[in-house]
Amino acid sequence: MMQPDLKRILESTLSSLGVKRRLKEMMAVLAWPAAVGPELAGRTSARYCQGGILFVGTAGSAWSQQLALLKPTLIEKLNAQLGERIVTDIRFSVGLQAADEAAATSGVRRSPLPDAAVLREAEDAAASLPPDLREAFLRVARAQSCTAATRRAQAPNVCRACGQPIGSAGDLCPVCRSVDSNNRRLQVRAALAQNPALPWTAAADLIPGLLPREYRSEHDDLLTDLWNTYIRTRDSGDPEATRRAAITYLSCKYSLPPTALPEEKIAALARLPVNRRSTNE
Repeated sequence: MMQPDLKRILESTLSSLGVKRRLKEMMAVLAWPAAVGPELAGRTSARYCQGGILFVGTAGSAWSQQLALLKPTLIEKLNAQLGERIVTDIRFSVGLQAADEAAATSGVRRSPLPDAAVLREAEDAAASLPPDLREAFLRVARAQSCTAATRRAQAPNVCRACGQPIGSAGDLCPVCRSVDSNNRRLQVRAALAQNPALPWTAAADLIPGLLPREYRSEHDDLLTDLWNTYIRTRDSGDPEATRRAAITYLSCKYSLPPTALPEEKIAALARLPVNRRSTNE
C-alpha cells in the first residue's frame, strides 16, 4: 500500500494544483506496483494510461490471460490507491517495459525522442510536487512520451480514441469500435422509441456513421416487441386497443406513418379472433 503520508501529500498537492485528468492518469502508472503487489509487479509493467485505460505489458500470454480474469479486482485496487475512479479499464499485452527499452536501444531501431511539448507540460504540472515525487512523475512522463512516439512510428495508424496501434483499415481499434457501435445503436433505439416509423435513410441522416446492420438490429428488436404487444392486446379482446397496436406494428414494419398505411392491412391485422368476438357479443 502507498504510505499514508505520501498519499496525503499527493492528494493535497494534486488538489491545490487543480491538476488535469492527464496528470492523474500518469499517477496511475506509478501506483500500479503498489496496487498489484510485488509478485505481479515483477511480471508486469504499467506503460501508460489514456482515456481511463491503463495499458500493461506482461511476461507472457498466460499472464495476460490470467490477469484479464482479475481485471475488476485490479481496477478496484488501483483506484483505491489513487483515491478516486481514474482507471476504468486495463488492457494487457505481452512484453515488459525493460524488454521494450532494450530493443529500442539495441542499435537496430532507436526509439524516437519524446515530444518536447508534452514534457514541458509535464514539467509545469509537476513543478509544485515534492522533489522525490516530481522526479518519479517526470520519469513516467518521459517513458510514456517515448512509448507513444515509438508506437506512432511503428504502426501505420493509431486508434483515434485510445491511441492503440491499428492497421490501415478504419480509425478505431476493435474495442473502441465496439463501444462506438453500441453508442450508435442506443441512439437508434431512442429514435425508434419516439418514432417507430423512422426509416433507415432518416436514421442515417440523424446519427452520423450509422451502419445498416446497426439500424436493422434495433429495428428488428423493436418490431418483435411491438408484435408481442399486439398479440397480448388482441387476446384481451379490446377492438380499439387492438387496432392501435396493429397500426403501431405495421407502421414500424413498413417504416410508414399511420396515415400512409393501407386500410386493408390495418383491418386484417386488427380483426379479433372469431371466438373472442362471439364472447364479447
